[in-house]
Amino acid sequence: MVERVAVMICPHSGVRTDEDLLRYFEAVYARIGDVPTVLQDFPARPNITRMRAELSRPAQILTGNNCQFIVQEMERGADGPMAGFSYPEMLSGLYDLMTAGQRCAAHDLFNRYLPLLKHKAQGQRSIALRKEMMRRRGALSSNALRGPEPKLTQTDLAKLDVLIGRMDLPQG
Repeated sequence: MVERVAVMICPHSGVRTDEDLLRYFEAVYARIGDVPTVLQDFPARPNITRMRAELSRPAQILTGNNCQFIVQEMERGADGPMAGFSYPEMLSGLYDLMTAGQRCAAHDLFNRYLPLLKHKAQGQRSIALRKEMMRRRGALSSNALRGPEPKLTQTDLAKLDVLIGRMDLPQG
C-alpha cells in the first residue's frame, strides 16, 4: 500500500492582503518541500484567479464560507467545496456539474438550495442548524453541541420547519 501525504494550509488571521497571502504560502512551500498541498480559501481573501496564476506550484484550492459562493468560486478556479452542509448530495452534484462544464445546471442546483444555505449562515447558529438537519436526515443521532454554542429554540425549529417545507427538500 502506498501512503500518500498532503498538507492543508490555512493562513493565520494576520494575513491581510493578497501579497501577504502569496508570501505566506511560498514560505510554507519552502519549509515543506514537494509535499502536495491543499489551500483553504477565505472569502475575504484570496483572489482565486490570481493565486492560480502566481503560486510557484500547483495546489488544490477548496472553498468554505458555507458554500454561499461555491459556483462563482469554482468558475474562478477553486477545485471544490470544503464546507459542511446538511445536503452533501448538493455539494457533490454541483461539483460533478461544474467539472463537466454544465454551468447552467450547476447554477440551477445551487439556487434550489440557496434559501437553506443563507438561513444556515447565521454565525453561531450555523452549526446548530446543520446538526439539526443532519439529525432529521438520519446522519446523526443527536443534534447536541459542545458548550457554549447556542441551542436552537422552539422558534428556531419552527422557522426551519417552514423553510424546509417551502423548499420541498427531502428530509431523509
